[in-house]
Amino acid sequence: MSVGQHDSVMESPRLSQWLRYLATAVAAATLAGPAQAANSQMDACDQLQMVVWGIIAPGSTFGLIKNLEAVPGVDHVSFDLRHALATIEIRHGVAVTDSQLRAAVKSASYTPREINRPSTCPNPGSDE
Repeated sequence: MSVGQHDSVMESPRLSQWLRYLATAVAAATLAGPAQAANSQMDACDQLQMVVWGIIAPGSTFGLIKNLEAVPGVDHVSFDLRHALATIEIRHGVAVTDSQLRAAVKSASYTPREINRPSTCPNPGSDE
């Protein structure tokens, strides 16, 4: 493979997209635990993180956040565009299922991916 061919392979939109998705998955796995430990005011089970694909601009997060915050029991949602990661704060003692969260993301026209709950916290309904 010549240098010119190598450059075109590395600039391929498909490869670039795959590398972005891989980086998102690694970031989600890395950030899931420390984000919960950092907030000592909340019970560890009152916060989870969800990888969401398809958001490419800061203004696009509004619809996603609005839909997720409309789920009964969800208090607050923030979105890290760089890592495609939604941090979802759930009202203490309220059960919010993965399928409720996935439906909210889909209704905003985005793709729900991994949902990271602390391993010590049950998934209410375990519907996935």
